[in-house]
Amino acid sequence: MANTKDKRVAVIGSGLAGLSAAHVLAQTKGIEVTLFERSAGLGMDAGSIAVPCECDACAATSTAPTSAARSSSPTSSPRTATHKHFEGRIDVPMRSFFPGYYPFLTSLYDSLAIPYKQSDNSMAFFSLAAPTDPSLLFHSPKSFPTKLDLNLPDSKEDLSADAPQKSNDSFFSFSCYKLPPPVNNFFGIPDLPSLATLRQSPADYVATVMRSYQISRDYIKFLQYAVYCLDSGVIQQSKEGKGPLAGMTFGQCIKKLGSGYSDAFWSVFLPLFSGACTCTFDDLKAFPAHVILEYSAICLPDGKMSFVTCGTKEVCDRLAGPVQNVRCSTTVIGIQHNKTTNQFTLTTVPTNQAHLPSVDQTPTTSAFDYVIFATQANQASRILKQISTPSTALPTADAENNSIYSTFVTKAIQILDRFPYTKSLVVCHTDQTLMPTSRSEWRCLNFGVLEKHTKDHASAVGLQKSHEEGYDVQGLAMCTHYSQMTQTEVPDTVPPLFQTTNPIVLPDPKSVISATWYERAIVRMDTGDAVKALKDVQGGGGGVWFVGSYFGDGIPLLESCVTSAMMAARGIVKDVYGGEGDELFMPKGMVERVAEHELKIRGKPGFVDTQSRRFGMFYFVFGVLALVLAILAWFLGTLLL
Repeated sequence: MANTKDKRVAVIGSGLAGLSAAHVLAQTKGIEVTLFERSAGLGMDAGSIAVPCECDACAATSTAPTSAARSSSPTSSPRTATHKHFEGRIDVPMRSFFPGYYPFLTSLYDSLAIPYKQSDNSMAFFSLAAPTDPSLLFHSPKSFPTKLDLNLPDSKEDLSADAPQKSNDSFFSFSCYKLPPPVNNFFGIPDLPSLATLRQSPADYVATVMRSYQISRDYIKFLQYAVYCLDSGVIQQSKEGKGPLAGMTFGQCIKKLGSGYSDAFWSVFLPLFSGACTCTFDDLKAFPAHVILEYSAICLPDGKMSFVTCGTKEVCDRLAGPVQNVRCSTTVIGIQHNKTTNQFTLTTVPTNQAHLPSVDQTPTTSAFDYVIFATQANQASRILKQISTPSTALPTADAENNSIYSTFVTKAIQILDRFPYTKSLVVCHTDQTLMPTSRSEWRCLNFGVLEKHTKDHASAVGLQKSHEEGYDVQGLAMCTHYSQMTQTEVPDTVPPLFQTTNPIVLPDPKSVISATWYERAIVRMDTGDAVKALKDVQGGGGGVWFVGSYFGDGIPLLESCVTSAMMAARGIVKDVYGGEGDELFMPKGMVERVAEHELKIRGKPGFVDTQSRRFGMFYFVFGVLALVLAILAWFLGTLLL
């Protein structure tokens, strides 16, 4: 039976998971929510930056790099008095999503009238020209500040704006074109080398065409395999520990696929997913095979990569709108639970006092009925460890009434520590040397590698034992998002803006707008067991819940934030009202869209043959056309020799 007095819920953290849980609970009758965030603003938008404006007034007051101070930009004109004022933001990190893989997220956005649109998702893959001075390769520090001082080491290498750029040669790229309604979707076509290349080196031209053919052919073949695994139920079986993919890593899956796929294909596919998962190639190969295959089968065939057009700041404002209490710049330093009153007491201090001695702090206490940890798993673990140490434990007389120090905390910490994380760096800048050399080869997403990683690299999985010192530049792909290709409202007067994740070489310091460290959950073979174990302790310890991107079945992305938030919110409402939690406020259309998605991922009887035939026919037609094109290119090449 419902209690006539409102239940109070504390949400610690205001990323998407915390905002989603707070949003639906705050609109549920009989529940009052307080959202705690240690940063000055809501966490989901904490890393975003303003687009540097080139007008005279802003240029006179801004400390951001101006066009004159930025690295070489031959296509950008100098700032003039004709430049109009422009206000805009770049979401950091980049928050793209595929609606087909994100039913919870998209239904939440739709219910709030948050606009999003399909975007050009063209890509380029290039071999990065390493600097002659090895010290300029990026080496991560052992400490991870929020903002990184990107001072270059002493070097004889000329990194001035006038210095010639080394060759970052693109070895594969494709461009996107949008079909008109009713299709209304982007489709990609591999780029062919220019006719100038054909005249200069027919052999190189033919080799490039053949490589594009191999990559495209194997890409379609891989998608056919992934779709078959999804529609036949093989992926679902793997989640249950059954079937041919059970216990198989993605690296082992690559070996199983064998010689049917070219090295050229893996030299593109591995950097693509290294960038998507922001992890090393070896970490990627340690993912369960079904996780990569499911994502590939749902997202890649449709190719509807989308972005929110209003920006994450607006998303934060709309999600936080109904929340009764939002307390930013506030750090939680203590949690106590009294079994007699069945309530929590949270102790907080202003964030600028969090590292001061206790005698210099001005703590505040508040009572709550439930606590939601909307932080990363490792952060939740650290918080629980800190508040359960002897130095901060309750006096013996009170400890018996405090179930937060019970077996639940020890068990929860053990489970949370089973979720591995890797550190990544996101740098917003204007340095074109981190892009393909030729401006004509720039695409929406640009993947740079020091070495082409082929299927031969999958013969053994050598995991990085510790991610505390950052990432290994030799073992991953850096991904640079060309912002103007998705944020088309940015005026032409603004020089090209780039957002590079896990830079392999340092951008010119004069070009850097911001640099922010993040931690990203990665998936291991036992991560599914950790998710199940965490579900078993949800609501324990008197009413403690955990939410976040790590708490899901697939790649840790925005969708897992919302699914875990809805799970925790329903669990709290069930505890308050009893029954199945039907009193929980549900965003319009979420139930129907999630049900449709569940049907898709569990396999549709009779659907697999149709899908396979469709891909098989497309694969055949493509193969014939590509072969004709390759032969024609070869013939033209021989004529010009």
